Amino acid sequence: MKRIISLSVLGLLLCGNIFVTEHSATAQKIQADATTPKKHSLSGYVYAEGFKIPEGGNPVEAAYRYFELNKDRYHIVNPREELLLKRQERDDYGAMVSFTQVYNGVPLLYSDIRAHFDGRGVLKEVEGDYVYDINLTTTPQIDSATVENLALKDLGFPKDAKVVNNKKKKASTQMCIWLHQDGKFHLIWVVWISQDYPKTHAWQYYIDAHDGTVLKKADRMIRD
Repeated sequence: MKRIISLSVLGLLLCGNIFVTEHSATAQKIQADATTPKKHSLSGYVYAEGFKIPEGGNPVEAAYRYFELNKDRYHIVNPREELLLKRQERDDYGAMVSFTQVYNGVPLLYSDIRAHFDGRGVLKEVEGDYVYDINLTTTPQIDSATVENLALKDLGFPKDAKVVNNKKKKASTQMCIWLHQDGKFHLIWVVWISQDYPKTHAWQYYIDAHDGTVLKKADRMIRD
């Protein structure tokens, strides 16, 4: 009888351990899912089964139309609001249109979604990643002037340092959404600071727009 009871207790303990292990694993998975970006890959030819292809014409309009026709496939609610035209190129062989993804009007840093057309103006391929799980407040708690001062403070307020606002070289203070190495999206200000003495530097800062934390600092070189 004692042996049977012992075996029963052991079984309960094992079941309990299994339950705790499974529960812990589930909690860890939920936590991981909460911080892991959900991306839909756009890479590949567009003639897969079930996709709708727009008629030819203006490449920008055709690209928007394609994403509108297939928005359920890509989780894009409003392509014309969420995809900001970055640039377009054209040659004898076709055309390319590039977009930046935006969320609540704020661009995602390093976002690049492209649509390629053949010489007849027919869409043939799309590439890039669309992120569809962003849940981030896009109202900054710190303004651009404050973060520029924070960057200068981090450098120790050297006399030769100054804020760079060179939009032509894409080196100017701007607000973006950035995927940090911690796996979370951050609303940031990108700030550029130039320094000429004793060496020429172009400091690029990523500063959290909510609490002013310096998330990244890199020494870049900007040549005119």
